[in-house]
Amino acid sequence: MTSTPPPNYLLEVTITATETPTISRHISVPATINFHDLHLIIQTAFGWGQCHPYKFSVENEDVNIRPNPVITGLHQVDGPSHSSTETSLSEVLEDAQRVILYQYDVDLNSWTHRIRFVSRMTPGTETAVCIAGEGHPCSEDVGGPSGWRILKEAFYLPFDKSDFTANRMRKWYKNDCINGDPEGLTADGPYRWDREAVNGELGNLEFGAAPEEEEDY
Repeated sequence: MTSTPPPNYLLEVTITATETPTISRHISVPATINFHDLHLIIQTAFGWGQCHPYKFSVENEDVNIRPNPVITGLHQVDGPSHSSTETSLSEVLEDAQRVILYQYDVDLNSWTHRIRFVSRMTPGTETAVCIAGEGHPCSEDVGGPSGWRILKEAFYLPFDKSDFTANRMRKWYKNDCINGDPEGLTADGPYRWDREAVNGELGNLEFGAAPEEEEDY
């Protein structure tokens, strides 16, 4: 007889320092996943390209509960840390007051995602499901939230062949960016995203697999 999966976690994930709109996703995730699985879910839900290092930082207002770990992938950080493949989400979310920060990429291209526990959901599932959200996926290698804002502004400007900076940015994003959009970001572009397509990709994720070796950055 097949056992019933435990209730899912409903998480609100928001990319900090984004605006007009603030980019967020509400995602129902299996309670049995590890943090590398959560990394893959976030990458898929937000349209990232899975091409840079990442880490999770676990925080809590009550520092006496237990140490607050840093959880990393193969890319290691200074100081003590836990492996993302060996740390389950339930180990951390048994305390629902904890806030998890997910940092993707480093230096000027860094993006911080704030992960908030919302509730438990039944029935439990073996796949992640995006319930709701807002905001077009951000661009890889654009310079973090400030670079994303500048890129959006470049698409707002009327075409001027003498504006080499704006024209170069628009061309790069539409044609050469790893996760660019051939339609650009004009009109409702910054708000445009496809929940159905996201859920199609989430349904194909395989959890529990070892991550591939990452290059040095």
